[in-house]
Amino acid sequence: MQKQKKSIPNNSNPTGFQVAAVTDAEVVKFGVEENNATFVKVPLNRIEFVLVYFGLLLAILLFGLDQTIVATALKAVADDLGRQDLISWIGSAFLLAAALFSTLYGKFADIFGRKWVMVSANFIFELGSLICGSATNMPMLIVGRAIAGIGGGGIFSLVLIIVSDIVSIRDRGKYQGIFGAVVGLSS
Repeated sequence: MQKQKKSIPNNSNPTGFQVAAVTDAEVVKFGVEENNATFVKVPLNRIEFVLVYFGLLLAILLFGLDQTIVATALKAVADDLGRQDLISWIGSAFLLAAALFSTLYGKFADIFGRKWVMVSANFIFELGSLICGSATNMPMLIVGRAIAGIGGGGIFSLVLIIVSDIVSIRDRGKYQGIFGAVVGLSS
């Protein structure tokens, strides 16, 4: 059997990183199928890795803070907006939306690319936060929290996906564990 070099087309690369040419043996080794839009990644240099990882840490920190930070202000917010009966929805809307949409972001990342889906998730998260900050009544605040949750679910999913893309399988647990610690500290 002759080993032929295969080059996976750049448009099938969801992370936007360079794609390496691989042999048949390497394709089998990495579990890449010809009919599937899977890719082989070229590792980042140290500076690129630190910058990407630090950016992901900041994103997951904001996600963790946004989940729990409103708990300290619930009473004051409900008094200010005059709807004590809807107070439980402030936290629930965020977590429910995050749980519902987090699974969709993985498929979106495979279709549209990690970078643009992550940017979109951050935009949706910030849009929801902007709506919350400018809310004049309780339903507007709840809708803003739900929109922020939609983006937050994407941030959480994509951070784990991108870490899986940029680190080896051997180091994956360590780097994802650091993310877990950051979420724990932010909560």
